[in-house]
Amino acid sequence: AARRSQNALKKYERQWRTLVENLPDFILRQDAKGRCLYISPPIINNFDMPAEHYIDKTAVKIGITGVIGSDLELLDSALKCKFEGMPNMLEMNSRHHYSSQVLDNTYVQELGESGNTENALAVSTNSVTGKSVEEYWVKSEPEFRILVENCPNRIARYDLNCRRVYYNQAYVQTEINVRVNALGKTPLEYWRLEVPTAEEYTERLLHVMKTGEPDEMLAVQFDQKGSPVSYATSLVPEFNEENQVVSVLSIGTNITELKKTERKLEESKHLLRQFTASVETSREDERKYLSREIHDELGQYLMAIRMGVLFISLNFCENNPELKEKSNHIINIVDSTIRVVRNVVVSLRPKSLDFGVVAALEWLVDDYQVLTGISCKLHVGDGDIYLDDARATAIFRIVQESLTNIGRHAKASKVDIVIERRESRYELQVQDNGKVFDPSVVKDRSFGLVGMRERALMMGGEFEISSVLGHGTVISVNVPVNKYG
Repeated sequence: AARRSQNALKKYERQWRTLVENLPDFILRQDAKGRCLYISPPIINNFDMPAEHYIDKTAVKIGITGVIGSDLELLDSALKCKFEGMPNMLEMNSRHHYSSQVLDNTYVQELGESGNTENALAVSTNSVTGKSVEEYWVKSEPEFRILVENCPNRIARYDLNCRRVYYNQAYVQTEINVRVNALGKTPLEYWRLEVPTAEEYTERLLHVMKTGEPDEMLAVQFDQKGSPVSYATSLVPEFNEENQVVSVLSIGTNITELKKTERKLEESKHLLRQFTASVETSREDERKYLSREIHDELGQYLMAIRMGVLFISLNFCENNPELKEKSNHIINIVDSTIRVVRNVVVSLRPKSLDFGVVAALEWLVDDYQVLTGISCKLHVGDGDIYLDDARATAIFRIVQESLTNIGRHAKASKVDIVIERRESRYELQVQDNGKVFDPSVVKDRSFGLVGMRERALMMGGEFEISSVLGHGTVISVNVPVNKYG
């Protein structure tokens, strides 16, 4: 029986140690003289002191201060269950930490066989975080108020019911009758913004509360003079100690001047694009005029010279070998000049453009293969491809510039050109299998890509370029079927 009792006692002791040594709480056992009999691992780990520092030592020697006059009085109160005079919070000053540990204590009596109290078991929960946060907010609240009230941004706080529970002075200055209308009300009950609507704003507030993720938006309202005021607004969730969203801060930065600058910049870009388009149109008109003039006038004069020299050769050089040789030499020079003139005419504006963009691209592809030896194919979709002269010329110039770049830099062996109609837009792709490059890096005085992009934008279209290792480079352009989009 004695052995069974001892085994049961050992089993109980093992179970007790397994329990207390795996609890996060601080557990201390003291005898009737206030000496420490047992200390749990969290205390050892937290205060970075070995168990020998505590065993057989009283509370004063261990380092418990700020409670009752002496450790004996503390122990006496614990053993006799006289807790009325004890403070609820006991500070334990650690010699190896800069900040004190704050413990929320519960004392339990351990009774002997006679029914008398032999030991006291202290179970302490470390509440340093709660106290530190509380002390931090008490200390920082005045600083927070000074900062927020003097901040130029509009700041408002919304509770979980989307009611305004606070706003700063900048918010007041941008609202009319805000002190009467806004506090304690939801956006649906009081709203002055034009963008977004109260419903949309409420939905985004609820989304931030649900997900805990911040949100950003552009807010616009009209001031008392009727002028638009723009705010870059951020919705920022606020969390409690359990990491739960308890409120949302709305922080609005006045970006009205920035928006004005952006509008002016966009207007300047639009005017510049219009000017560029006008210059490009004038240049194409000039090319067309010069091409026709050179073809019609200079071509006719050269042909007349050739016919005249040929007439002389046939009629006066039969018995004059030297004159015949001179005549043939002049005819060869004239023929070479005619070829140069034709090349100049084609470079200014190919005649095939007068028959549409598809005919012009077919000529360009054939000519490119002859000149470079690179395989180049044109794929035309099933739908009709009709573009007015200006847009057909722009598409032709984009493809022409693309082929020029491929021949100079890509070292490609194959080029595919696709032009087709997809619903209300024409799509063009020029793809090669050559070397790749970084489209975002534009070299000095490299205006080829810039020019292609501008031509696409002038047509109301879009321009994209991708260059991926193993897939070559693809230039994509799409323009509306209707000239005016």
